Amino acid sequence: MAQSPRKGLINGSVLIVSIISALLIGEALMRLVGMVTDVDYTLFAKELKNSDRLPKGLMNFNNNFWSLTPGAQVLATTSDFSVIYSINSRGLRDQEYSFEKPKGKKRVLALGDSFTFGEGVDYGKRFTDIPERILLNVEVINFGVPGYGLAQMLTKFTAEGLNYNPDVVILFINSAIIHRDDVDSMRDGKAALGVVAGHNPANSPATVYIGRENPFFKVKKQLFLLDKSCLFNFLHYKISLFLLKNRLRQQDKQIWGDILTKHIYVQAQHQATNNYESKVVTKGALIINKFHELCKERGITLIVVNINDTQIGKVFFEPYDTIKYYDLSEDLKNESKKYPLRFVYDMHYNQRTHGYIGKVITGILKRLLNESNC
Repeated sequence: MAQSPRKGLINGSVLIVSIISALLIGEALMRLVGMVTDVDYTLFAKELKNSDRLPKGLMNFNNNFWSLTPGAQVLATTSDFSVIYSINSRGLRDQEYSFEKPKGKKRVLALGDSFTFGEGVDYGKRFTDIPERILLNVEVINFGVPGYGLAQMLTKFTAEGLNYNPDVVILFINSAIIHRDDVDSMRDGKAALGVVAGHNPANSPATVYIGRENPFFKVKKQLFLLDKSCLFNFLHYKISLFLLKNRLRQQDKQIWGDILTKHIYVQAQHQATNNYESKVVTKGALIINKFHELCKERGITLIVVNINDTQIGKVFFEPYDTIKYYDLSEDLKNESKKYPLRFVYDMHYNQRTHGYIGKVITGILKRLLNESNC
């Protein structure tokens, strides 16, 4: 029997009302999640043309020093990940911490580069976030900044880190951090930190996942819903990625191939330079010694953790009985037999690897807290 026009109209109206209701509920949920997580989900439309590995606005250059922009919130998109980076009022990718340490808490400062920053990994799932979640009497403040070497880490620590009165400082190191600093800035056997602090991470080629001038995004005027709605922003973003995924994956693969080729070439040039490795060791040792002096003067426990999956010589740390050194290279090699440590193209550690390192750091801190000298 054919459906009556009136019944068809009612069914159609019910369907339209149901769709509108679902969209309104979805919008409300997106806004609620945004309020709880302090994330502006309208970023998904705004950032489609700013989706580099290190999006514009994430970092700023001030007083010859690169740092994270206080209050920034950007969306980083590559073929491997899509992550919102939120920077607090003091230029850290972390929650807000006061300089005054809470009673009954041990405070840990984590210093490092993009691995510590957590490139490609959601906030709360980085290896510095895990110990803080498990050990209720521990605060771990993440001072990681992409592109930093030992000199920048020391400058950041002396200029800002000491204000937080930490009990423990952890230096998360890898081969890039050791070799990143400008060895030509040695002055009379000392590291001229004011000079090397100007290292610009933006000089490293970024993975441009979505071209900013891509015709796909050339819209004369954003629709009102797309401009104002968190839900429509999110859906438009996901559809855009789906439609462009294959082509952009190929682009990402090529760019990372170029980065790795350039990195190998630069390493070969360095190795051919007279006394380059000697200068690297000398400068690294001077910086580590300064960290040691500062921490010893203030009763701070200094920990160094090699999070590289290749060994880094202990030459920097052997002279110091008070520096606790942990080499995770062999452990990470064993983990790599179970699952890929890194993203498909991006050379940073993926979330699973962060989870593993986080558990190791939790164990280290737990044992440390049981020692009377901390």
